[in-house]
Amino acid sequence: MTLESPVSLVLLIIIPILIYLRFKTSYFSEGKMSVPTLSLIKKGINPYNKILIHIPFVLTLISLILIIISLARPQFQQQRIVENVKGIEIILAVDTSLSMWFVDDEIDMMRPISPEMYYDSLKPIYYDPSKKLKKRILIAKKVIVDFIDKRPTDKIGLITFKASAITLTSPTMQHNYVKRLVQSLNLYMVKDDGTAIGDALGTSINALKFSQSENKIIILITDGNDNQENRILYEKYSLPEGNYQPHIIIKQMEAAKLAANKNIKIYTIGMGGKGRVFRPYINGSQRFSFQGPDSTHLLYKNYESNKYFEEYEGENINEIPLRRISQMTGGKFYRANNEKQLQSIYSDIDKLEKTHFDDRYLFEKDDIFTYFLIPGIIIFSLGFMLKYTILRVLP
Repeated sequence: MTLESPVSLVLLIIIPILIYLRFKTSYFSEGKMSVPTLSLIKKGINPYNKILIHIPFVLTLISLILIIISLARPQFQQQRIVENVKGIEIILAVDTSLSMWFVDDEIDMMRPISPEMYYDSLKPIYYDPSKKLKKRILIAKKVIVDFIDKRPTDKIGLITFKASAITLTSPTMQHNYVKRLVQSLNLYMVKDDGTAIGDALGTSINALKFSQSENKIIILITDGNDNQENRILYEKYSLPEGNYQPHIIIKQMEAAKLAANKNIKIYTIGMGGKGRVFRPYINGSQRFSFQGPDSTHLLYKNYESNKYFEEYEGENINEIPLRRISQMTGGKFYRANNEKQLQSIYSDIDKLEKTHFDDRYLFEKDDIFTYFLIPGIIIFSLGFMLKYTILRVLP
């Protein structure tokens, strides 16, 4: 075990100070009461009370020690000695737009619910009684985590995108950290909904700018078409003169050319869109509440937790741009409509050519401060309750 912030342990000096104040001074005195004689009190004194009365104080000290240790950020470090390691640097670009919370039903498992339950909708509302169907994002998370486990010698980074893209981590060997980020992907990470594939590729290329590997790849998974280039152009010509503030956005093909010039392969995966597609159902009262400053939060919360769906008849994914991007960079385009197909795709990518890294010692750290913080809070609460209940001292 190692400590990320060992200087925090200086706070442990508080412990001996508290012990001194408790037993050598009257600082923690509970107060005094005058009595005419001690004879009757002495007869009623339980010898064990002298020990029990200090239990809340001892528990408080233990909790403080644990909390201070948690502030030092203890970490479990694993060291792997490797020689002639082969690996590549990978950026995983994951679409987290609203449509990634849609469900693809290839096996016809959706069933309509009773019409009385959706009186406010003109369309049938469905649910999955078999619970075999998964939202696209959940399928992607599971397969990506499995893929990371198969690449122990690769540096892997992660970006997420909707109307814009953000880097969650640049390529790293700390795979457990990357997997936790993958599992935490949600609708809230990027505020505005949309699909900015060009921006996602540009952000991915930027995340690889310090890479020293000869073999760099981007794996982009999306279920939509880039709708941000046209939107920005539309806003430019629709807003009154003087109100338009330029928004720099990289186009898909420009990003592909930039990646090709930097010898970065791009593998694109178009997810879903074949067969019947269902999106989370929002009833009339909920739709009315999606107004005001909290509207986006309410909509995202509904999409992530709703178990009822309505059939969606929107646009299908346009494969042509994704194919061109992959062809221009020496990668490959794939189409996945279910978990099995997506697993097969990542298994195929797993067979990529590898290159050498110079690292001889690989370290992976996991934060374990919660193993100290949570017990510390529990013990402190227990001591507090005992002090003011069964071990309460009356003045």
